[in-house]
Amino acid sequence: MRLTSGSSARLGASWDGRGTNFALFSANAEKVELCLFDSQGRRELERIELPERSEDVWHGYLNDVSPGQLYGYRVYGPYAPEHGHRFNANKLLLDPYAKRLAGRLVWSDAHFGYRAGSAREDLSFDRRDNARGMPKAVVVDETFNWGRREMRPNIPWQDTIIYEAHIKGLTQKRDDVPPNLRGTYGGLSSPAMIGHLKRLGVTTVELLPVHGLIDDRVLVEKKLVNYWGYNTLAFFAPEARYAQDNALDAFRTTVARLHDAGIEVMLDVVYNHTAEGNHLGPTLSFRGIDNASYYWLKPDNPRFYGRFHRLRQLGQPEPSARAADGDGFAAVLGRGLPCRRLSFRPRHHASARAERLRPQRGVPDRRTAGSGAGDGEDGRRTLGSRHGRLPGRRVSVAMVGMERPLSQRDAPLLERRRQPDR
Repeated sequence: MRLTSGSSARLGASWDGRGTNFALFSANAEKVELCLFDSQGRRELERIELPERSEDVWHGYLNDVSPGQLYGYRVYGPYAPEHGHRFNANKLLLDPYAKRLAGRLVWSDAHFGYRAGSAREDLSFDRRDNARGMPKAVVVDETFNWGRREMRPNIPWQDTIIYEAHIKGLTQKRDDVPPNLRGTYGGLSSPAMIGHLKRLGVTTVELLPVHGLIDDRVLVEKKLVNYWGYNTLAFFAPEARYAQDNALDAFRTTVARLHDAGIEVMLDVVYNHTAEGNHLGPTLSFRGIDNASYYWLKPDNPRFYGRFHRLRQLGQPEPSARAADGDGFAAVLGRGLPCRRLSFRPRHHASARAERLRPQRGVPDRRTAGSGAGDGEDGRRTLGSRHGRLPGRRVSVAMVGMERPLSQRDAPLLERRRQPDR
């Protein structure tokens, strides 16, 4: 296997048809190792030190590594929580830019960077290897044939009706959806569901979190799962529990079919916390790659996180009032990290997933949203909005069979939607 310096231009694992380039941001690391695993993710085949560092991006190119290869990282640096650093090379870490995951997290104390139960808490250091119980990132082929007809719908704001839904909850009990597709991405884009959405006059589906997530340990111990999905670990990888096989392909196919039906797709993305929790949480990805860069730490005591656990925002020395209330885009960039995560995410969705990410203009205060104070300044209406986060009055909850018909005042809007494309 031939190793070259590769490129820092694109973070994550990028296959070009000949080999794969690996690039990982870490401003405070001293060394980064790429770990390759067998197809089951149980045996570590090889550890390769990334040979180059361009600014704060560590990178290398491996010839002969192709789609399907499982991998993770081990990142070396100081373990000094009191200074904001939590490097621990004994822990296998998930690539923040992974686009597909293999396996599930098997909870154990080995996932913590410190010795669980120690009187010194997170100031202690744990030397156990957690690789066997970690999900692995998968190198993917990002090409996808959207077809000649693929054009993202561009619904005018005044004609938009948004239906907020949970992938599983929307189709799990629908008799008109094939049994093998219920509760999956495929169920959402089945002919029965598309017909149902069209009959309601829905123009846009807003999906509750569909990103790679971790079931909280306390839930697993009670034989429960995190149903709603607000415990993200991999923001670029579709959650595998909603797919029969390849989650990435299943998600892209679903988006393409919805677009063919003239239905937009929006995502509920929460950056104000991750599955790594607070200072006593596990070390699974961001924390072990560069805790001080990815997370917002208290300036007077960087052992602890800010008012709520959030990723840092470039150019914001203090959280805005909106962020402090939990509503801000409190995320994604840390000190010294180029604006590539913010800029890469819309590009990735526009090209690889083809979702439509639209700015939420005129979003009312959460305390008054959905309180009957009109339809919002841009005239949008929402179906299935549980929180009223989007402009417009709350019409119904996103549960099958509970949709309330729109009132007479909405008739002109529905009539416009039923007319042929102009």
